[in-house]
Amino acid sequence: MKKVMIVEDEELILQGIRNIVDWEDLGLKVVHMAHDGVEALEMWEKEPVHIVVTDISMPEMDGLTLLRNIREKEEQVRFIILTGYDEFAYAREAVRLDVENYILKPINEEELERQLRETVRKLEEMDKKKLQYIDEKTQWLHFLNGNSDRAESEKFAAMLGLAPEGESYYAAVMKWNMKGLKEKKITDMIVELKKEEGLRIVHLPPDSLLMVLRIEADSADENRVAEGKVWEYFTELQNSMESRFNIMTFICIGNSFTRLEQLPEVYRGARKLQKYLIIEGYGSCISLRQIQDRKTESIRMDETQLRKFILKKEKEAAVSYIEDLFINNIRKDAAVSSLYQMAVKMAVLLQDIKKEYKLESVLIAAVFLLIAAIYLFPVFNLFLIPLILLFPPFIFLLKFINHITYRISV
Repeated sequence: MKKVMIVEDEELILQGIRNIVDWEDLGLKVVHMAHDGVEALEMWEKEPVHIVVTDISMPEMDGLTLLRNIREKEEQVRFIILTGYDEFAYAREAVRLDVENYILKPINEEELERQLRETVRKLEEMDKKKLQYIDEKTQWLHFLNGNSDRAESEKFAAMLGLAPEGESYYAAVMKWNMKGLKEKKITDMIVELKKEEGLRIVHLPPDSLLMVLRIEADSADENRVAEGKVWEYFTELQNSMESRFNIMTFICIGNSFTRLEQLPEVYRGARKLQKYLIIEGYGSCISLRQIQDRKTESIRMDETQLRKFILKKEKEAAVSYIEDLFINNIRKDAAVSSLYQMAVKMAVLLQDIKKEYKLESVLIAAVFLLIAAIYLFPVFNLFLIPLILLFPPFIFLLKFINHITYRISV
């Protein structure tokens, strides 16, 4: 049953609208009755509705301002506007703002019911389209997870407009930051992306887009050149979309493929690159080749310098040095073995200082927990370490530095 809110500043008319319609017969339920836009907005925020029947001219906040405020929060709410003959200019503005219709006062019972039935029909159509859309996206995800047979694959190839063979393609996954983002912006961006020549897209709700780009590359040498051009293409596309629609995105480019059956594997490879989002941040575009070409380096820890910071009671310098050791080397994609060796050296150094100054603390155990975590999780440096500042053993490690510098000064 769809929910309705009635907004009218005149109590007699408000009650009249409530009583002249058999709401239940229309599949509707009146859940709010408000006397102005401010009161209506407060009610809507507590319990949103599907349909708003509102007067235009009201104190505090008029009906059109109410419409704009609610549409900013939920674009699919439908409005029926009540207006007098002398408010025709307002009514025209209401139509421009995509209200269902407007009704002239005095209100005709049959006309109001007709408008309500039409609004319910439109809402049902919207629900049906949404279900169809969800079903289509579910099928796409089923295919991209490698769960489709050849016949289904050919269907998806036709939907994307891909040639059965003889063409080369690259797949990329775009993810966007949903925080404070309106659905209309996403829709507008998708519409614009569909205009790109040689690019096919599939929206994967709520926050991702599969992009398939056709390229021309025959040999291995040409492929490496093509990969650079593909990265440049998606980077330029990203910059354009972000500046035009104010949407922050992160793009991961997978390997090339020539047959649609290869797309699921390429897609999953690109999706795996999303773990780098927490390191690279939105606004970045990375490729599988870039990650594979990264060289890992050993981490150099200046034990003498760290010891000096601690013994000189330079707490902030010691803490900052440890943070830099972890975080900066994460950005260089340091090897797990290097991180492990660094943590062991740090543990030994702190244990020596603890014994030398006869300090009592259980916080040193945090260092060994950190070592164990690095050892047990092979991808720790790729995914978990970006959360290092929130990792309890690391926090305890920094507390131990605080403790040790304080005890030395006592």
